[in-house]
Amino acid sequence: PRESYTNIPSTRIDRAPAERSRLYILLAWLHAVVLERLRYAPVGWSKGFEFSETDQRCAMDSIDEWIDRLSGDRSHIDPSTIPWLALQVMLEQYVYGGRIDNQFDNERLSGFVRHLFSAESFNANFPLTKTFGDAPIEYCPTLPDNTNYLSIKKWISSLDDVAILSPTLLGLPANAERMLLTKNVS
Repeated sequence: PRESYTNIPSTRIDRAPAERSRLYILLAWLHAVVLERLRYAPVGWSKGFEFSETDQRCAMDSIDEWIDRLSGDRSHIDPSTIPWLALQVMLEQYVYGGRIDNQFDNERLSGFVRHLFSAESFNANFPLTKTFGDAPIEYCPTLPDNTNYLSIKKWISSLDDVAILSPTLLGLPANAERMLLTKNVS
């Protein structure tokens, strides 16, 4: 999520209510997963889709609209009052899902979105990745409690550089890289 997060200005991330910053890091994680799965096509996504930074910006703008309406001028909101279903539909059908043209990839996207964009994402030790099928996850980062800009930058720099590249974080089998290499050699 390094690149996906560093593209967001700190003033935008730290804007009230405080819960906005957590939604932004969840979005940055989702965006990074969506883009990184492109490297593994046709294993990650069934084919190459035209995802871009514009998708992330559109999603942030939509999140801002929902959160601004909900919060008024409050500095905090109850995460259970966030319109989770609306955010999920927006991400699944319009922002990212609008580029996907098949059920298999739509189901993968939906799995990521519904896992990340839920009230549970505000729980302590919320895992950013969940298993799909029987694939075990060797390393699964959890967000820190404080998700302001500087705390998240520190958290991102503390991520294990080798483990963060594991395909299991993308909902893929651990041998996905080897599968691609075998396919490309054939």
